Amino acid sequence: MGKKVIGPHEDLTYRIIGAALAVHSRLGPGHKEEVSQRALEAQSIEAGLAFEAQKMLEVYDNGVLVGYYIPDFIYEGKVIVEIKAFSFLASRYRGQVVTYLNHTGLQVGHLINFGERRLRVRRVFPSVQAAKYPVQYEWLFIPDWLRAERAAQPPGFSVPSVSRATTSPPASSVSRASTSPPASSVSRASTPPPTASVSGATTSPPTASVASVPSVSGASSPPASSVSRASTSSPTASVASVPSVSGATTSSPVASVASVASVSRASSPPTASVASVPSVSGAAMKSPLSARLLANLPLEGPVTDVRVGTHWTAVVIKTRHGLRAGLASTQIVHDLEHGRPAVRNAGHLIGMSASALAAWITAESPTERSIGFATLNALLEVDVAACVERNAEQIILEQGRGRRVAIIGHFPFVSRVREAAAMCWVLELNPLPGDLPAAQAPVILPQADVVAITGMSLVNGTFEGLVALCRPDAYVLVLGATTPLTPLLFEYGVNAISGTVVTDIPSVLAAVSQGANFRQIGGKRLLTMMRP
Repeated sequence: MGKKVIGPHEDLTYRIIGAALAVHSRLGPGHKEEVSQRALEAQSIEAGLAFEAQKMLEVYDNGVLVGYYIPDFIYEGKVIVEIKAFSFLASRYRGQVVTYLNHTGLQVGHLINFGERRLRVRRVFPSVQAAKYPVQYEWLFIPDWLRAERAAQPPGFSVPSVSRATTSPPASSVSRASTSPPASSVSRASTPPPTASVSGATTSPPTASVASVPSVSGASSPPASSVSRASTSSPTASVASVPSVSGATTSSPVASVASVASVSRASSPPTASVASVPSVSGAAMKSPLSARLLANLPLEGPVTDVRVGTHWTAVVIKTRHGLRAGLASTQIVHDLEHGRPAVRNAGHLIGMSASALAAWITAESPTERSIGFATLNALLEVDVAACVERNAEQIILEQGRGRRVAIIGHFPFVSRVREAAAMCWVLELNPLPGDLPAAQAPVILPQADVVAITGMSLVNGTFEGLVALCRPDAYVLVLGATTPLTPLLFEYGVNAISGTVVTDIPSVLAAVSQGANFRQIGGKRLLTMMRP
């Protein structure tokens, strides 16, 4: 008898086959493939296996996107599993798994047939010369939007008309999380770019000149400036052409910066570099902070639930400590091309590893970034003992009474802060009456004694630029359920972090699914972490 072949990842393979056997034993043959797919997803979660279901893998031919390969499962980024539900399994489907292995560079896959009386499992390995393996159009899924796009190409270009065998492919089409394009980032006080500088006086409120104030929502980052200022004085502006700031009194200082997008918030050196406020366009939001947030996540496990509601997004993770859930504000995509999805693999996120879903905080789609931050918040081990049960409004009123307050984001308590503060500016991407456009952040934030920044600035990529605009002596608070309760934010000059911890997962999921606003969501604790 021949020796048994020992392949890569034998322990993982053993657990996968065990899950498949459990499904086949419970259901038996005769079901549609999609039934076996859902059953194996549920069984894998129960077995503690991390996987991505029907992940869409981009396929290029001569540099042109021609479609997607969609393996049924990728377990722990190591093993591909393709399932079938035939009474007889043709050998040609082995080539489907070989194609997926060659494309991904993974070392082993399994072709599992649930349609026979006994579960049939075939181990599959990649081709010897996988790098030279051509595109296999037989196994390619081509979404309608891509087919239409290719139809608009010059004559001579054609994409084969191929549908994916036996199953309806998910209507999503996006790049993989690991290949998200780089995005704008904010440098902090280390390498000043070559730009204009403005010095601030120490005996009277200085004024900074303004040539043009960039839009926070702009698609590209404007040139930055280097601003020198005293750490104890409150900067104002000498004006070259100052935009109109409604709500400011004649006695209040007017600060702005020549071609400025952000001013580094350094506490010791008097001269700080200026970087650009990142764009809040659809570009992927990779930044030093996002990389640091993802670098040392304390927990891991498969995703067991994802809810994207009208106002809030919730993600549930199965960790070694039990189920954990996180919240983030939902960002809706309004400007995607017709047919392009807001969420890749929508309907197939259950079972993904939590770290893979958390990596979506750098995704191109704002909705995916919301899912990423909800996942991140579920994975954080919050030191509750280091927090106080105080909401952000109390802290802002306490710190801002009789002082100048700037609030990024229009919160329900704005009217009460306006009554208590000597001056209260509200900056909004979508301003309400009495608010200022977010583009005036470089004008307003250097004036403020207290700055409250919405946690959504982390999602839209503007956080690092905004905190850099704050004076070193300003009190800075980051607030909202999206805000990660991590002391890492203290390293960016933040004084207090107000976030949310989910305590009753079923209540939160029900409320989010039914379109609840924040006050309607039960089963949560409002906590604030103060800088030591």
